[in-house]
Amino acid sequence: MMVRNEEVPLSEALAFYASLSSNVSSRDSSTPQAVDGSSFSTDDTVDDADLAPTITGAFVFSFEMMPLRRKLGWFAGLSLSAKFRPGADKVEADIVLTLNPSHGVACDHLLFSFLPDSSAFAIRNLRKSSRVTLNGHVVPSKDWAAVLTRHATLTVGELAYDLVWNVPQRREKDFQSRRNRYTTTELGHELPIESVSSTPICESIYIGNWRLNSTAGKGTESVFFSAVGPHGELVVIKQVVSKDWPSAENADKEMLHYEDLRSRLRHYPDRQFIVELQDLICTSGRRSFEEVQIADIANLVISPLARGTFWDILIKSKDAVDRDDIVNLFAQTFTGVSALHEVGYVHRDLKPTNLGVVSLSPPRAVVLDVIQAKYIPENRLKGVVCTPGYSGTVGFHAPEMEVTGGCCGQPIDAFALGCTGFHLFTGRSLFKGRFNPFRQPLSDKASPSEMLSEREVYDAVLSQLQQAPKDSIQHLLYGLLQKSPETRLSVDKAVKHHALTSALHPERVESQKANQKRACNA
Repeated sequence: MMVRNEEVPLSEALAFYASLSSNVSSRDSSTPQAVDGSSFSTDDTVDDADLAPTITGAFVFSFEMMPLRRKLGWFAGLSLSAKFRPGADKVEADIVLTLNPSHGVACDHLLFSFLPDSSAFAIRNLRKSSRVTLNGHVVPSKDWAAVLTRHATLTVGELAYDLVWNVPQRREKDFQSRRNRYTTTELGHELPIESVSSTPICESIYIGNWRLNSTAGKGTESVFFSAVGPHGELVVIKQVVSKDWPSAENADKEMLHYEDLRSRLRHYPDRQFIVELQDLICTSGRRSFEEVQIADIANLVISPLARGTFWDILIKSKDAVDRDDIVNLFAQTFTGVSALHEVGYVHRDLKPTNLGVVSLSPPRAVVLDVIQAKYIPENRLKGVVCTPGYSGTVGFHAPEMEVTGGCCGQPIDAFALGCTGFHLFTGRSLFKGRFNPFRQPLSDKASPSEMLSEREVYDAVLSQLQQAPKDSIQHLLYGLLQKSPETRLSVDKAVKHHALTSALHPERVESQKANQKRACNA
């Protein structure tokens, strides 16, 4: 492996020390030698015997010395002098792989860079004919493999490299600052989620192929961790401890619930807008949903990890989000909920804190807390018995949810999305009281005059929304907030509303405009 001649500072660096050793044990490897691109001739006549059997050296990935193609990353491959005449209009590799060209090594063979979302440092195999492995796992052509451990082994054909992180803990914040500046200004990435953007350290905890980063939340019998996977994907790991039979039974029901959702949604492309169970790792070694064992720890790997909720990012944050992006995120939640409805589920607790933002560039939303969802295969309009005061969130309850002894179904999700949209686009809640104004019978603690006032506000809002143009968000909200579930706009019809199709399918809008223009010209 070629080592740059200039001195490279180790401080503030993301360092990978590469030691290369031959797999041919018969050769004498006692004398380290350096080989650079000049060892290759331009007519590909070099014999394998001319190459040094063992080469030791180091290449330091550092922000002090940017890659030659800084908007992509560091490239490893064949030296240009081995394949092109001097002066050819080509870019030299940052790292030269010391293999004969006859081995199929290309000038751009590997790419080292930072991944979007997680900012994990990763390796991409650019060649179909090359066998590349990271820690013994094959890296398929065009795929990325994230370096999640402090020490790793990379092989390219017969070459083997030791990869070592060398960011001192005292410089971690400075390194992250430099990395974020590079990934945002040069690579065009969004700032990474802070909880998963740290570098690997000796004390890092791993569950299966997932590196845990920080605690994201706690429950009575569970702990939530943010984690990063082998391809840089971001997930939540819900760790459930089964201490006794009741807790074990509850844990198993939750696993089965996630598995049922995953199974029913597997053929729906819009499942990308719903969190789903990606893997199950138990201390007992179970990899399926068998009888739960006491004292078992089940790790539910749930994907994707949201960087925040609608409440955090779109409502309460001081950082302004472009309105078009808000509309796009709002529209994506409808496609996710619509998929839930198609397979017979009703969410039952949609609100800004249960809708997540995976990314803003590009906008991507995800429906959270699907463990609250209920399967109602037969009567999707009235398949759930209402329990006022015990389920959902008061400010997002549809009127039919507040009738003691009544029944409700999928239309309650449409109403909740209407309340969410009203908050997103007006900046205020539709219902502000402690009790839903449609509660029947009224709670003893509720003031009749307060409830009447809330209902009057609701009626006034609907009257106002009704006046809006039919292709507007306001008109969409008017349909979603209808009091009667029979006249309320359904989620699947809302997806086709012009206010959302313009965000979900901008190409259709442009096509319609072009057709209208041609018609006018004719």
